[in-house]
Amino acid sequence: MSDARSSYFDDAVYARAMTPPPAPARKKPPVFGPLRWLRSTLFGRYDGTTLVPASTSPPLIESRGQALREAHRSLRALIKQHPGLKQVMPHLAYIERALGRKGSRALMRVPVAVLQRGLEQLERLQAEQPRDALRALRTRLVEAIALRSVARNTTIAGHHAAGPALEVLEASHSEFDEVERSWTGSVPLDSQHWK
Repeated sequence: MSDARSSYFDDAVYARAMTPPPAPARKKPPVFGPLRWLRSTLFGRYDGTTLVPASTSPPLIESRGQALREAHRSLRALIKQHPGLKQVMPHLAYIERALGRKGSRALMRVPVAVLQRGLEQLERLQAEQPRDALRALRTRLVEAIALRSVARNTTIAGHHAAGPALEVLEASHSEFDEVERSWTGSVPLDSQHWK
């Protein structure tokens, strides 16, 4: 029996000895990449572990549109809470209704004067009861007013640069007096009487 055991053992050892050893895993030579270098310089080599505990999640970064929607919801809730605000701050109430109907496009359609008065009313409201959600609305109102003021000034400057729409001609003093009399009614407007 010991001979049988030894033959099985010898066969296993022989088979193992005859199989070539597995080739060692070849590592790729490091490739230079600016981002890889920067990442390894700033954060060290990545070994697969996470530095942030799993229980904490990264803060959500909200978009400008999402921040404006949240500000609109907060303003609407504030107006529902205090119904007298509609009468005390009518421009701000108008902006709230316009945002509810048209979204961020309302900031480009509401007149600039209404936006300016609404911004003043919003700042008074923030002074009394500071709310973080309304900061986004204030920022968007300031941006819209500035953008539309620049656009309006550019348009006005463009009209002046294009030249006057009125043509001015030289006239003698007697021609001017004659035209002035026709405006006042002392000279008949019919051209037959001018000769």
